[in-house]
Amino acid sequence: MQRFCGTCGSALGEGMRFCMTCGGAVNTSDPAAAVGAPSPQAASVPVRRGTLSGIKAVGIAVGIVLAAWLIGVVIAMAVSPSLASVPPILMVIGTSLWAAFDSSSIRLRDYKTRLASHPVVLMFSLWLLWIVVFPAYLVVRSRILAGQLERRERPIRLGLAVGGIIFAVFGFVALGSAALFIGAGGSVEGIWTTTNSQLVAANTAPQKVAAAAPAPATTPQPATVPAIVPTEPAPSGKPLEVKFYVAPEIEGALRSTGLDEDRVKAAIHEGLNQRRIYCTPENAVSDDSDDWLSVRFSKADARVTEVVVEMAVVNGVSANFQRIRWSGRKMVLLRSTVADVERVLDSMLSELRTEYGTPAYREGRMRSE
Repeated sequence: MQRFCGTCGSALGEGMRFCMTCGGAVNTSDPAAAVGAPSPQAASVPVRRGTLSGIKAVGIAVGIVLAAWLIGVVIAMAVSPSLASVPPILMVIGTSLWAAFDSSSIRLRDYKTRLASHPVVLMFSLWLLWIVVFPAYLVVRSRILAGQLERRERPIRLGLAVGGIIFAVFGFVALGSAALFIGAGGSVEGIWTTTNSQLVAANTAPQKVAAAAPAPATTPQPATVPAIVPTEPAPSGKPLEVKFYVAPEIEGALRSTGLDEDRVKAAIHEGLNQRRIYCTPENAVSDDSDDWLSVRFSKADARVTEVVVEMAVVNGVSANFQRIRWSGRKMVLLRSTVADVERVLDSMLSELRTEYGTPAYREGRMRSE
């Protein structure tokens, strides 16, 4: 038998405890609520029966997450690994926007629930804790549509200014995070690698000496003739020849970032001259054999998101009869600029300078050892 609200006369669905129109409680023991016709002023309200359980809501949320993850895997395999996280991010943003607009249409703020809030606040809550808030919203939504929740006497209101401030703050955080994510190659690993490279470059960069404060005026002293101290002549020798090699599988990608062989060689020669690193005649593999510097760029893994930079001081031409005086190895992002690569090379030259001229450097080791 059709039931009607005793306060406003609106039609009631089966199992409703509160009227969807006026929010009044339904007296299930009153037989008068089950007879009669609706009042002329009663609005036609669509009634949806049945509510969503917490388990079903979590299942729906997990299904959406799995679908977004599978789409990300397909995109990563077909296009680029850096795009694997795009579908999950779009899923969170899209469902959050839908929940914000839907909460406004069902007037979520008018009901007694912990999720009752301004649509903007609900949207940002979903962005921050989607896996918890989204299933809870699905359950509350189903209970509202089924007439299972009681209305508040005074609905929650949030001023437009407060909502705008919240939106601006979270928007700034989101844009900053996106910029950091994209600038680091689209992966969390890239963020750590970029940060590490910047720290290495900062630690190895030459320190600026602060200008000394002017000395206070003093009484002129009689001039004295300084003692002549013999100075050691500056070391000199043959410059090291630089041989540059780039693996074919990353040559095109490095060229697209602006990496130029001549510029890199010029930077290395300048670094060698500043540190006074020359050919070492001791322990050469032959009388006419000079030291030379090998610089190699090769891929780090199958994804080719990082590049291995190898540098070595070698004596001898034959690969089977070469003496290695020093070698170093560092990692750099494939999308790094030429300036970033130059900073990494400069830090490697600084490491070379600490070993240059030592007994171990002069002795070296054969490649076959």
